[in-house]
Amino acid sequence: MKPGFMTLLLFALAAGPSAATEIPDEAFGIGILVPPDLDLGAEHLPYPIFDVPLLNTPAGAEVGRLHHPRFDDESWHPLSATLNDGQAFTDCSYGMRHHSADYCADHERMDYADFAFITYRGHCLVFHERRDGYVRILDRTLPDGAWVELAALERVGIVPSGWLPILAKTGGPFFERVGGLNLRAGPGGAHERLITMTGMGWVIQPTGEQEGAWFHVTALRTDGNPCCSWTQELNRHEGWIKAVDDAGFPNVWFCAGGC
Repeated sequence: MKPGFMTLLLFALAAGPSAATEIPDEAFGIGILVPPDLDLGAEHLPYPIFDVPLLNTPAGAEVGRLHHPRFDDESWHPLSATLNDGQAFTDCSYGMRHHSADYCADHERMDYADFAFITYRGHCLVFHERRDGYVRILDRTLPDGAWVELAALERVGIVPSGWLPILAKTGGPFFERVGGLNLRAGPGGAHERLITMTGMGWVIQPTGEQEGAWFHVTALRTDGNPCCSWTQELNRHEGWIKAVDDAGFPNVWFCAGGC
């Protein structure tokens, strides 16, 4: 199994504030499938009960089912995928309750990297492509991934979201995750580059002002990192960052799991 996003993040944190924080785009995808009433302050982000086809292409042949089953006491609902050939995969990462041991014993595990954690223990399915009313998911669990119809998910309240509104909703603080992020004098690549921020030592706090993909921020160079404690502010700058790139991948990330 290839390392998932949290493994990469923990490595970056352990390496110290000056370490490069480049995390592959594939660890994020271009967005997530968001459950109803998204609350970024919640510990868990449960999906509703559903059962939808998994397809080999948009509007293509059914290769299995993606489902969130109902248990009698409704204490825990593991997200699962069952293929036509009998293979079964389940999300056994976090939030396990009464049924986890037996249920996960009968299924292979969904790859950790097919999810993004956006609250302490709350995670959502990542999608890597969106086309003609369908999104491609489970790229790391299945050899070719699988497609699901958005209309089928939206009927139970699950909607796709790109990273830009999620980042705006968090309110920060952020850290750069691309191995070098430019702070510019204005909201656009033509504006003067003030500095390039590299490593976990930069605490990037949005001010709330936004123009498209550009956030106005206060950037603090510290002796720690934005996810844990830091004791000294080494210098301070204000300017604009491009929060997501042109393909939709985030240029910054936030401390969803705390310290």
